[in-house]
Amino acid sequence: MRENTELGTNGNFGLNAGMKRGEVLGANFNISHRGNSFSVFAEYAYLQMRNVRLWNNGFYSRNQTVNFKSNTDRNEFSQSHQFRAGIEKTFHENTHMAAYFNLNRTDKTFVGEGISTLQAEDALILGDIWYRELRNNNNRGAHFHISHQLHAKHRFRMDYDWVYLQLDNPTTYDNTLQYNQDTTKFTIDLDSHTPMNFQVASLAYQFQPAAPLNIKAGVKKTWMNFENSLQSYRDLNGTRQFDPFFSNLAQIEENISAAYINGDWQISDYWQVKAGLRFEHTITDMRLIEEGKWDTIYRNYKNIFPNLMLQKKLTEKATLILGYSRRINRPSLNDLVPLILLINQNTHFIGNPSLLPGLIDNYKLDFKYNRMSLSFEHSNTKNAIAPYQPRFDPEQELLIMSPENLRFLQNTGLFSTRHGSYQPIGTCRPISWFNKPVSKPPIWQ
Repeated sequence: MRENTELGTNGNFGLNAGMKRGEVLGANFNISHRGNSFSVFAEYAYLQMRNVRLWNNGFYSRNQTVNFKSNTDRNEFSQSHQFRAGIEKTFHENTHMAAYFNLNRTDKTFVGEGISTLQAEDALILGDIWYRELRNNNNRGAHFHISHQLHAKHRFRMDYDWVYLQLDNPTTYDNTLQYNQDTTKFTIDLDSHTPMNFQVASLAYQFQPAAPLNIKAGVKKTWMNFENSLQSYRDLNGTRQFDPFFSNLAQIEENISAAYINGDWQISDYWQVKAGLRFEHTITDMRLIEEGKWDTIYRNYKNIFPNLMLQKKLTEKATLILGYSRRINRPSLNDLVPLILLINQNTHFIGNPSLLPGLIDNYKLDFKYNRMSLSFEHSNTKNAIAPYQPRFDPEQELLIMSPENLRFLQNTGLFSTRHGSYQPIGTCRPISWFNKPVSKPPIWQ
């Protein structure tokens, strides 16, 4: 009863249940053992979910006199398994080491039907599509870090992370098109495989020469490569043929090197300054093949990201804070991987491996009084990433939805906070949202 209650062996077990448009069931457990300088743990979680995804869309083209409407129901069933284990060890109270290992697997099945109507001048085409889609996501990763306290003012830490991710997405679409008295049936098979490999290494140093001043610096390196292979086949009247329209291959390698330094200085009881600077060098090499043609995209650019925060204590209850920061918003893997999702015969979702990262400049002014604060914020994003922008292809009569880079995006807002609750008292819609994709690399590249 007198010792540390965290020492020894502990375990937990849990069950959870819920409801969306179907049941949500799960279970989890963990077990750990902790000593004075050594600990080990293992944990596992399972989640099962059923849901229904609805998609209703349409478009109208004045020049082509095309009117299209579609309704789609997608029944989703998913199962996920997550396992994680780790070990930690402390040496002489100054050196700490830890290693973690994790395994994740998620399997999703989508089964559904989409019904569409296409009115083109005096022609009416009725479409019916049945599909079965599998999304298998397997990943495994490891993490290792070691930290060492050198005297009382110096601390070093080294981290290394490795992740391997495998995405498999086989899909079958059974199509039926009816035009006047003619009925055409055909099947489209899409088979996508995407192995990905990530490595991240970093070295950090923390120095505190005096109580009011704290300095952090470090370097970081990231390696990423993945390949997305998409094979498409079309079966018409029992004849199976390769379809180059949907087939593509993307190979991407990216290396990012970074160095940073941050400082936090409590100048006096009334003034505090936080400042930092980060430098990044990015090299991206992409090779794409679509419809039998190779295309190469090579990017080699550098960026500097400063940040500054000034805090002035006006009275015992009032504080004024002025801040500026620049950061980067990189495309997600879902945006980059050129997977294809056919909602119906005339609406497709695809990825965009040519997306550029967005650069965000953020300005902020805070006034705090007792438990209430008033904030004014303004941000400007160059090459903002807009998810799934529509683009109409008149030759194929397709509505293609894919993420695109906007020229810029500006947001301005006024917010109030009181007693820890967030209450926006006035927020502007984006001042400028120009939905125009970037046609060529900007100047900073």
